[in-house]
Amino acid sequence: MLETALPASFALASQISRLLYHLPGNRAMHLALNRHIHNLSRKGLSRSAFEIAKLLRSLDPSADPCGTVWLIDFLAIRAEEYDWIRQASTCWSEDVSQRPGWRFSNILARAAKEDEDMLEEMQAAILDHPYILLPLLDKTGVSVTNTALSHTWWENAVNADQR
Repeated sequence: MLETALPASFALASQISRLLYHLPGNRAMHLALNRHIHNLSRKGLSRSAFEIAKLLRSLDPSADPCGTVWLIDFLAIRAEEYDWIRQASTCWSEDVSQRPGWRFSNILARAAKEDEDMLEEMQAAILDHPYILLPLLDKTGVSVTNTALSHTWWENAVNADQR
């Protein structure tokens, strides 16, 4: 159905065709694809959502008006596209590897490939983004004692996060 709205010269699979968001006629396509990604993800169709997210990102990669870069790493992990995560984080022009989500997705991708250096990268990522640790421990079922929480490292982490 979406294909009927596109001009005949538009090649969806080529990844060089662009639909720039700033043109009013193209916005509906961007928004429809964005909604489709979220619906697919909600239904558990991670691979399909990931492929549509790659398509949406390729339509206007410099602007990324729907913020696909903030979601696509999560979809790639759910779709088990570990090699893609590592390749995209090194190839994209913007430095996504320093964003917390991308950084931890890279670590998960390396863990899935049983990369031993992943532990050192995980420690560095936790030190750079300490606010991630408590939710991470909570999700994994690890309890933290009050003694550990009263350590000065936590205070420094909270103060650094509030700056």
